[in-house]
Amino acid sequence: MSKFIVLFFLILSGCTTVPYNGAETSVKQVNYPEIGKVNTIYVGDHLVQKGDIQEENVLIVNQMIDGALYDIPPLVYKQIGYNSKSDFYSSQGVVPGFLADPIQALMLDKSPNVLVNPNWTLLLENFQTL
Repeated sequence: MSKFIVLFFLILSGCTTVPYNGAETSVKQVNYPEIGKVNTIYVGDHLVQKGDIQEENVLIVNQMIDGALYDIPPLVYKQIGYNSKSDFYSSQGVVPGFLADPIQALMLDKSPNVLVNPNWTLLLENFQTL
């Protein structure tokens, strides 16, 4: 009987593990201007740039998302991991409700249901909290 109860609770718990493998990053080398090339610049323009630029994915929430169990304030959330189906973002700043479970991460599916409207606001149709 105890094996049945343990199996029952394992089936009911539908949580996923958060892969803490960092953000998907891209590194671009910059060397501006080219040696021997004459360029015209204006006030406020960069004269010289040399080095590496590293870009990371972030989740930008523009409006407060008022959920039944969690309130997600308008912040920039850093990516903390990813897998083939989803991206995982830091949950720092998310306010849990009274009966909510502790939150580990914000999960956003990699699917075409995430749209960007003309005002560059993310429509989070498949947004989940873990």
